Amino acid sequence: MNGFQGDSIISNLMYLIPKKVWIGQFQPYVMYTHVETRAGYISEQGQDEYEAGVNYIIDGHNARVSLLWQGGDLSGGGGIWNPAANGNFVNAIKVGVQLQI
Repeated sequence: MNGFQGDSIISNLMYLIPKKVWIGQFQPYVMYTHVETRAGYISEQGQDEYEAGVNYIIDGHNARVSLLWQGGDLSGGGGIWNPAANGNFVNAIKVGVQLQI
């Protein structure tokens, strides 16, 4: 398997709300990713992914819970590493938990 060759850009905007709610703080965020391969496997327009969500930060990077929406054609058909990626727009709602000891 060959590694990815091309150009990409990722942009994040996050804000940690200073007020504590119960044992943590809320952190809304948005993210945008754009990928174009040099080999031309994906498409001449590239692929995009959008994400918006909220993290509930309990203890910095040690404990958090996330709820997010993710959409775009970046993961359609297997992602940027798959030359057969079909570029269909795919939506997903995800819940995540991060715990570090």
